[in-house]
Amino acid sequence: MKSGGKFDLKRGKKGLKMLEPTSLYEQANLRYKDLNRVKKYMEKELREATAEKVRISKSSKGAQFYIKSNKEDRKWKYISKKNKGVIKKGVQKAYNEKVLKLICKEMKALSNMIEKLDLINLKIRDVYSNNLEEVKGLITPVDMSDEDFVNNWLKEEYVGKEISDDIVCYETDNHEHVRSKSELNIANALFKHRIPYKYECPLEIDDTKTIYPDFTILDVKNRRVKYWEHRGMMDNMNYSSHAVYRIKDYLRNGIYIGDNLIISEESKEFPLGTNEIEQLIRVNFL
Repeated sequence: MKSGGKFDLKRGKKGLKMLEPTSLYEQANLRYKDLNRVKKYMEKELREATAEKVRISKSSKGAQFYIKSNKEDRKWKYISKKNKGVIKKGVQKAYNEKVLKLICKEMKALSNMIEKLDLINLKIRDVYSNNLEEVKGLITPVDMSDEDFVNNWLKEEYVGKEISDDIVCYETDNHEHVRSKSELNIANALFKHRIPYKYECPLEIDDTKTIYPDFTILDVKNRRVKYWEHRGMMDNMNYSSHAVYRIKDYLRNGIYIGDNLIISEESKEFPLGTNEIEQLIRVNFL
């Protein structure tokens, strides 16, 4: 028996649908920073802008433009469209003033939200995770800490695909055995980055068939599983045909390359590099 396998990522331990992971707080902070960047730019533009103001009036012939040269002017004066440079600066200035007010309003709203709600989602997780293990067993949580989530996922037992004694295998940094040097490199890279995974954990597909993905990996941030298939003998015709068939198995069961399925390949002429493994891990998990 190996640990891992049956913890329901969506319903936790006892059937209650858990809260979906959210990037609301992260996105709010990113939005605030982006708004602040534009705010500083527009403030600088307005400080350097000329005193003229341009007003636009609609007519049957299209837009008509009027100008005030300074604050003391009481009347707007018509300006010909030939003065394109003056009009452009005045229109841009008016635009910047209106947008700047709205940006400041949004920043204030975001600031209030972030101040009130920031880290509350973590506190919700802690209501469960700060309990003793004995107490946790009595609770059906709606959310839990990443540590608890990972531990629940890893502690479920599963029977991996058997490796016969006559096959050369390699021991990983996580003290398990894999079938190839490339799988060794993948496992060690995942372990180094503290990304939870299971090697050759059974996956039931089509309700009648069980396959063994090379790596079943927990995407902790998004609270979902991804699969990593390494195709190590793509210059072998029989092997490559089987690899294509395996992809079709995945597709029929809602597992898609670029979403929840990672594919790496190699041949004798083109081995899988450790830098390529790092790139795939960075794109998918970091």
